Amino acid sequence: MITSRDDLAAVCTRARQQVAVALDTEFVWERTYYPALGVVQIGLGQDDVHLVDTVALTGDDLAPLAELIADPDTEIVLHDALQDLQILARATGALPRNVFDTQRVAGMVGQTATASLQDLVEWAVGIRLDKGATRTNWLQRPLSDQQVPYAEDDVRYLLDVRDKLVDEAEARGRIAWIDEEMVIYEDEAAYTETDPMDAVDRVKSRGIGKLDPQARAVLRHVSAWREREARRLDRTRRMVLPRTSPRDAPARRRTSAACSRTASRAATRRACWRPSARARTRPPSLVRAAAARAPRRSAGRRSSTCSRVWWPASAPRTTWIPSSPPPSPSSLPSSAKAPTPSRPVIRSCRAGAGRSSARLCSRSSAEKGA
Repeated sequence: MITSRDDLAAVCTRARQQVAVALDTEFVWERTYYPALGVVQIGLGQDDVHLVDTVALTGDDLAPLAELIADPDTEIVLHDALQDLQILARATGALPRNVFDTQRVAGMVGQTATASLQDLVEWAVGIRLDKGATRTNWLQRPLSDQQVPYAEDDVRYLLDVRDKLVDEAEARGRIAWIDEEMVIYEDEAAYTETDPMDAVDRVKSRGIGKLDPQARAVLRHVSAWREREARRLDRTRRMVLPRTSPRDAPARRRTSAACSRTASRAATRRACWRPSARARTRPPSLVRAAAARAPRRSAGRRSSTCSRVWWPASAPRTTWIPSSPPPSPSSLPSSAKAPTPSRPVIRSCRAGAGRSSARLCSRSSAEKGA
């Protein structure tokens, strides 16, 4: 395994003298936003394969590899190239200029466009590769006896696959197709990070299309914040914010706003309410008698008109009393016209005027008259 810049430079110098060179990467991508590169494989032939330790070599130490990738005179052969090229571009800062993607070309010569490297090697060379070390830890050192041959085989036969695909393309007259298709890997946009505001497109959930514009805006900004934080911390999106949180943010926003509006209206009513003249002239005996006759409120039904009663705090209960014409003040004794500090106060209201049931509070007549 190559662990020094000088050894890497020597291999890359020989690679740039060839028409084509095979490349591949092994990485770990479990708890980070960006894949953690562990090994880069360089294949110059079946018996000339090298593994680059990208745990020991980072930054400027990978400059020879960057020059190889950016060399327009050397064809870089990869299988399913885009992800590997993006990882290499992040590690080396170099963008490719001459790429041959064996998977994409396979679809032009009669093979399936999603063919695996294992299938193409068997088709081109007749050898079945062992893929048992795919999900192993490529950051550990030293590599296991299973990992080393697995990594080497990924590029050992890749040039043979490339030659077989080129022969098939020439026989079908499709070399121009390959040249036209491989240009997409030279587009710089493929190696730049997307706008965080577009991260909302990754959220998959039912009912998103039914959200109102404000809810969609909330979802969009929450998803963008999660994307930026995941990049900054180099952690998975779920570690920054669970996957369901952006989806549930509009619902929480609606619930919080509704509760805030309800609480605000209730507080306003409590702060601004003053007993009417009719309520001040109603005697306590009439209130108690009406309360005793009033039926309990049934679920889902409400009388067309009702009266709201504020009981003392010692008796926290809500009662809806059918409204009845109050007695004439002239027919009441003079003692009943003065407010009594301990009596409850009645306020008439129409059904549906408020979303919540009557609130209970204890107020003295002196406080209500203030």
